[in-house]
Amino acid sequence: MSQDEQNVVILNPRTTDIDVQGMPQFFGISGSSAGAKGISMNLTAFPPGGKAKAHYHRGFETAIYGLTGRMALYHGPQLEEMSLIEPGSFCFIPAGIPHVAFNLSETEPATAISARNDPAEQENVILVPELDGLRDADAAALRAARPPEPQHGESRMSQSDLAVAITPQASITERMRDEIELTPDLMASFTRSPACEADRARAPDQPCRRHLPDGRG
Repeated sequence: MSQDEQNVVILNPRTTDIDVQGMPQFFGISGSSAGAKGISMNLTAFPPGGKAKAHYHRGFETAIYGLTGRMALYHGPQLEEMSLIEPGSFCFIPAGIPHVAFNLSETEPATAISARNDPAEQENVILVPELDGLRDADAAALRAARPPEPQHGESRMSQSDLAVAITPQASITERMRDEIELTPDLMASFTRSPACEADRARAPDQPCRRHLPDGRG
């Protein structure tokens, strides 16, 4: 597809390819695959015990969303800082910052969605081999500090794992909703409209969740 013939594009990658950073990727949106002009998006599938090669991004920013597993991201000129990416975590990596990621599980894959403001981001990934191995011992210590994980047999990543990866987020939403305390003041802040009679009959002591406090839907 040429840059002058843009249209909506749906992609369903079925297999992974190894990226410049040395990790399996479900390559999704890019300039070459979808005619994108300012964005790319991939699904990274860290194998058990996997790690990327140390690198930085030349001229583009990265946003990461953790889906499954736990990843340690070491970053900085000497990878001296560490950030933990877990399911539900959003991570921003500015351009030019060296970093390397480790899957903290030896038995389960870790997955994350990455978006970049570069439709040809693989061409602008710069490896930093002198930093490779610098944080291997630290990552190993983090793995060892974790309690033993249940064995689930050989782990394989496929497109169907996307549904499994997204499912745990529903429990996070439910937990957040359950933790909201419906105090009398909060209850009074909701105004019921005639359209909410069904809610009133069903749960007279609960606010109508379909309307804003000023009564607008």
